[in-house]
Amino acid sequence: MPKADVIAWQAKRELEGRKYPTLQRAYGALKTLLNRAATHDDVLDANPLRDVSLEAPHCDEVDRQLEAEQAVRRLLTTEEVKGLHDGLKAFEENKRRERRNSRAHGKAYLPDADAMAYPHWFIPFCCIAFYTGLRPGDILALTWTNLDPRLGRLNLVPQKTRHHRNPARVTMDLVPELVEIVRAWWLQQGKPTTGLVFPSPDTNRRMDKQAHLRSWRHVKRLGGLPEDLDFYTLRHHFISTLVAAGVPLRTVAQLAGHKSTEMIERHYGHLCPDAASSAIDAFRKSLPPSLSEPPGTVHSGVRK
Repeated sequence: MPKADVIAWQAKRELEGRKYPTLQRAYGALKTLLNRAATHDDVLDANPLRDVSLEAPHCDEVDRQLEAEQAVRRLLTTEEVKGLHDGLKAFEENKRRERRNSRAHGKAYLPDADAMAYPHWFIPFCCIAFYTGLRPGDILALTWTNLDPRLGRLNLVPQKTRHHRNPARVTMDLVPELVEIVRAWWLQQGKPTTGLVFPSPDTNRRMDKQAHLRSWRHVKRLGGLPEDLDFYTLRHHFISTLVAAGVPLRTVAQLAGHKSTEMIERHYGHLCPDAASSAIDAFRKSLPPSLSEPPGTVHSGVRK
């Protein structure tokens, strides 16, 4: 029986640790293939799984997935933030040292890294990720039209929503620390008004989507950061910090480049568990004194 086979397959994969969304994608692909075999290729008379659906995951499976997602979407610890700072400084000094050695051994034509604000593009790249929460792909696609170093302002449509009829837009004023970094990089690049903020050093075109990962591994090692710390965690840290600080979720969603608060609520809502009680407390404090006491309160022996 197809139903029994599907249930057995699902149970086996769940025991192996496969997540329910992964199983949904795989099963959906199989049903699509069978539909085609039945309707276009005349291989089957009918799709035997047409009316067969996966079983809903057990509650503990849902809880396990949620806990895993929340563990990944977290704030960096104080030690990790310090490690990131130390790693970037060590990475910077290594790049300067490498360039000194190259210039001293037959490559004097190379630019003097000690005269540069940043000897490698990854340093301002990483700082932008940390202070804005932008996705790596959006930073690689960032242009000087999106990033105004003189006004210290960011304005862009995230890559993931550009094809939408009503795409999201990220607009934010940069914090002073990042304004200083961006301006220094802008001056180093010759004060451009257009073009990529981080063009390829070799082709001057957009870099590969994984171009930052090699430098990220070096920074993690130099800063003593966990080996499995993903670069995308910088985005999670930015969003988590805002949510934990009590910033309205609508504002967080806009800064993160989401069109609604759904994703923020789903993945970061655990960071503000006291939001409801705080809201009720704020409502209570807003009441005038005459309404802040419930009916029936006794004053001097007289019941109101």
